[in-house]
Amino acid sequence: MATLKTSPDKSLSLSDRQQQILGLLAEGKSNKEIAADLSIEQGTVKQHLFVLFKKLGVVSRAKAAVVAEQLLKTSNGNSRHADHVSHKSPTTKGGSSAKKAERYQWRLISAVSLALPDFVASASSFDSIAVRNHFLVDLQKQAESLLDSLDGRLSISPDGSLVAWFGHPRAHLDDSDRAAYFAQYMSEWMARYVAKNLASLSGKVDLGIGVASHPELVEEGIENLYAADAYRKAMLLAQHSKILRRPLSDFLTKKLSPHSLPWLDIRTRDGGKTIELRNVGEICAIGPSKAALVDSSLQWGGLPFMSRICDSVQEGVAQWLSVESWPPLAASSLMDAMGNFAHARGIQLLRLRAPNNHRRDRLLASYSTQIEVFFDALGLEEKKIYNTAGERIAGLLSQIAQTAPLMVELYGLKTLDSFKMLLGDAGIDLLAARPIIIVAANLPQTGNRQTCARLLGSRPTEQPFSRTFTMTQPESAVFPEGIQLDFQVMLDSLSDSARNILTKAVNNPEISLAESITQECDSHHKAQSAIHELTSFGLIVPGVNGGFDFRDVSTIDAIRHLEAMPLEVAKA
Repeated sequence: MATLKTSPDKSLSLSDRQQQILGLLAEGKSNKEIAADLSIEQGTVKQHLFVLFKKLGVVSRAKAAVVAEQLLKTSNGNSRHADHVSHKSPTTKGGSSAKKAERYQWRLISAVSLALPDFVASASSFDSIAVRNHFLVDLQKQAESLLDSLDGRLSISPDGSLVAWFGHPRAHLDDSDRAAYFAQYMSEWMARYVAKNLASLSGKVDLGIGVASHPELVEEGIENLYAADAYRKAMLLAQHSKILRRPLSDFLTKKLSPHSLPWLDIRTRDGGKTIELRNVGEICAIGPSKAALVDSSLQWGGLPFMSRICDSVQEGVAQWLSVESWPPLAASSLMDAMGNFAHARGIQLLRLRAPNNHRRDRLLASYSTQIEVFFDALGLEEKKIYNTAGERIAGLLSQIAQTAPLMVELYGLKTLDSFKMLLGDAGIDLLAARPIIIVAANLPQTGNRQTCARLLGSRPTEQPFSRTFTMTQPESAVFPEGIQLDFQVMLDSLSDSARNILTKAVNNPEISLAESITQECDSHHKAQSAIHELTSFGLIVPGVNGGFDFRDVSTIDAIRHLEAMPLEVAKA
C-alpha cells in the first residue's frame, strides 16, 4: 500500500495498482490508454476509478485528474525535499559529510499578500468566532480556486493570512499580470462578501492586499519559495492597503504589467508627489475592473486593422486572430494593446491565462474556472447542458457575447492550437455566428525577430489567403538581474531530456546539437520526442547542411544565462 498526503493531517491509502492508475489519470490518459499501459481490461480500470473517485471525493474525471496531479505533486515534492536533504549531507565511512554543490538561478517572483480584516483577530464571542471561521474558509476556498486556474501557489499562515506567488517553480510570460489580476479580483470578491455576509461589522472588514515583484535567487530542484523579498514587500503593502481600501502594488509590478488592468497613482495632497514606502519604494494602486484601460495602440502603429475587426464583430460575425512573435514576450504586449483598443470600443474583455501544463484536462479546468468567474460577475445562469466540456466553454462564451460583443484573449506560448482542440468542431461552429473576437498567442517555429497578427476569419482553419498584419516591436521592459522571461518560460516547459540537450550543447561548443541529442537520448523514440519539443518552441531549427542548429545567437546566450549556477556565481 502507498500513502499520499491530502492535507497536513490527512492521508490517502492506495494500493500499488490504484497509485499507478492515479498517475496515468493525472497525465490525462483515457481508460483505453490506461488499460493498454497496465495490460489490464478497461472494465478493471473503470472499477479502480470508481473507488478512486470516492476516495478523492470527486464526481468528474477532469476534477479527479486535477486532484491527482496535486496529490502526486505534493508527494513528489516531499520525496525530492527528502532526497535534497540527504544529498546535502551524506555521511561517509569516516563520519564526515560530503556536501553536494548547490546550484541557483534568478527568477522573477510576483507575490500577493492578503492581510486579514481586524474582526478576525478581535473575535471573542461564540457568534463572532463562527463568523470568523466561515469567512476564513470562504476566503481560502476562493483564493485556492482562482490561483489553481492561474497556475499560482499559495501559502497559509497559522493566523489565516495568505501569501500567493507566481513565477516559481514554473514561469509564465505574464506572471505579474496574473498577480495583479488576482489582487484585483480578491478585492472585489471581498466587497461582495462584506455586503452579503458582514454588513453588521462595518469598520472592521477591510482586507489588505499587497502585490510586489522582485528577482529572487532560487535553489534548483526546490519547489517551495522561502523568505522571498517579494513576500516581505507584499506584506508591507497589504498592511497599508487596509488604510487606503484599495490593493497596493510596488512600481516594478506596474512597470512589468502597464496595460493589462487599470492603475491608479497615489500622490500627496500638498504637492502631488508620488508616495514611497520604506523598503518598498514608489507605490501605486490597482483600479477596479470596470475602470478605463490605458490606450497603448500607438506603440503598435495605431492598430488600424482593429477598427475593421471590431465593426465586423459588432455586426454578429466571429473573428479569430493569431498573434505570432519572436521573442514571444512581445505577443503579450501586443495582445494587451489589442484588448484595450476593443474595450474602448465598448467590447467586453475576457483575458484567459493558460496553465503551464497543456494537458487537455488541465486546460479545461483552468479555462473553465476563469470563464465562470467572469460569467458569474455578470449575474448570468447557464441555459443548457452540453455534451462535452469543450462545448460547455463555447456555450458560456456564446452566452456572454449575447449580452454585448466579447473579446477573449488567450495568453501563453502556444494557445491557438490548444484552444481549438478544447472547443472541437462543434464548439467552434457554435461561436462562428456570435459577436466574439478570439485572440490567441501562437509561437512561430521559424523566422526572424518580428511580431504580427494573422486574421483567420470566423473559423480558425488553415487559410492560404489569411491576412497578416506585421508590426515593429516597441522597446520591451528590461527585467532585473538580466532575467529573460520568455526563454525562462520555454525552458520551464521542456522535459528534462530536452533541457539537458540544450545546456550540454551550449556549455560545450565542441559538441554539436546532434551529438548532444545522441548522448542524452538512449532510444530513437526519445530522441525524436526531444527534437519535436525543441523545434515546436522554435529553440532549434533545421540546419542548412542537415541536422539542427540553434535558432540564433541570442537563444544560445539566453540559455547560458538562465542555467542554474553555484551561489557565488549567481551573486556575482
